[in-house]
Amino acid sequence: MINLILILQLVLICKLQKNKLKIKVNEATKIAQSLYKKGLITYIRTDSTKLDLETETKLLNFVEQKYGMNAVGKIHTKKDKDTDQEEHPAITPTHLEWLPEKIQEFIEEKLTANEISVYQMIWQNCINSALKTPTGFKKTYILKNNNCLFLGSAKEYVEFGYFNYDSSLTKPESQKFDIVLTSL
Repeated sequence: MINLILILQLVLICKLQKNKLKIKVNEATKIAQSLYKKGLITYIRTDSTKLDLETETKLLNFVEQKYGMNAVGKIHTKKDKDTDQEEHPAITPTHLEWLPEKIQEFIEEKLTANEISVYQMIWQNCINSALKTPTGFKKTYILKNNNCLFLGSAKEYVEFGYFNYDSSLTKPESQKFDIVLTSL
């Protein structure tokens, strides 16, 4: 019902920055490179959405400590293409405990507003990828009356997963019933 949240790679960072923050791709790359040089995120030139075992363990432990065991989900990755360069793991914050709202306390150099926004996006996306995904069910109804078919569906969420922990996301609403009329 909901897209899985993947750990970020450079292409996804640029897309998210363009869509969410309205930052051009070349500027997005410069900001990510700046965050890497300042020691806030891992190496950015990667196609991978996978983590090394140590980082994955740290991430899952951090999520459990911050949100509780019931919040911990499965880290999802995408299938690799033959052309992907995966020498480096996915892009993550170098220190998960460096919360975005307090990031300026951990480095000497002042960050720009865009750098803080991008760090927030990378940090939150990393955390979301380790939280449970939303779950629910969808029912489809087919009704026939005379020469007409009525197709309907209803979505119901049982658990909202990462939507419960990320205030930047809009919690999806359950859809009670949509009807489409189809002639036979």
